Amino acid sequence: MKKPYISHVQLPVNDLDQAVEWYCGVFGCRLEGNFGDFASVKFGNDVNLFMWKTETGTTANFTVGGEEYPVLGVEVDDMDALVGKVEVSGGGKLKGLIVTDDDGRRFLKFHDPFGNLIVTHEEPKR
Repeated sequence: MKKPYISHVQLPVNDLDQAVEWYCGVFGCRLEGNFGDFASVKFGNDVNLFMWKTETGTTANFTVGGEEYPVLGVEVDDMDALVGKVEVSGGGKLKGLIVTDDDGRRFLKFHDPFGNLIVTHEEPKR
């Protein structure tokens, strides 16, 4: 892989243990370490997610024209399986339904248990 490349993304959470369990359970991330102030999990493409313990209830979302947007986007192989994991996780909050574009890509937005909005997408099966 040529540099520069994105090595990590950072999100605020208020419970590191819960965050590690949730991201590993929902996305299959691998725990790299829990250091008390922050924890790091690794996605399948070797990008790390640093989760920082905050006490202020901050999120990593932003708005454009009054609509909330995520800072984290994740490609998945099986959107339906992901929906099931989010629903049984006890923490994620789905934001609407799965949307399919004209090329067959599927998209879903949902919040993690800490209020961070995530967008996921699944490429069409060929």
